[in-house]
Amino acid sequence: RINENGLIVFECRENGFANLCVINLDGTGFRQLTEGNHRDEYPGLIFPEINDQGQIVFACNFNGRDYAQDLCVVNADGSGLREILQMRSKPVTQNSFSRPHINNQGLLLYECTDPIREEKYTTVCTSNFDGSGQQVFEFSDEFQFISELAFIRDETIVYRCPYGYCLSSLDGQPL
Repeated sequence: RINENGLIVFECRENGFANLCVINLDGTGFRQLTEGNHRDEYPGLIFPEINDQGQIVFACNFNGRDYAQDLCVVNADGSGLREILQMRSKPVTQNSFSRPHINNQGLLLYECTDPIREEKYTTVCTSNFDGSGQQVFEFSDEFQFISELAFIRDETIVYRCPYGYCLSSLDGQPL
């Protein structure tokens, strides 16, 4: 992912461990922001995303599991690295986890376990960059899994639903 300032965030691997790295668009300024906190067999599962303010969200694993399923944040200069949310969802495979997103106001968007129906269902959640203000979107009972999340112009959420693609405002209202 590239922000408007030309900073690229990506997964880099060392000795089988997934790490978070940044580099400028011109190839200068390479920095590794994390030290291998998990080993997994599915490259590309930390899903880093950066906004124009240099805030980064990514899937992480600080709990010793074999897969990344928690949400962590860090600033592009390497400061503020922390786990902000522990996800209770099923183990991650290449096809069962959608990447987290961040808009330019620092709002995070991610797939989460539906708190009412628990392990069998996922839904859309948002929270602030510091993990506060979590909002769980409640949808119709016919939705079992929500996937392919994204922001549109920082103010609308698009996601894959049983009918194709659905839109929602940031307060969870269908559009």
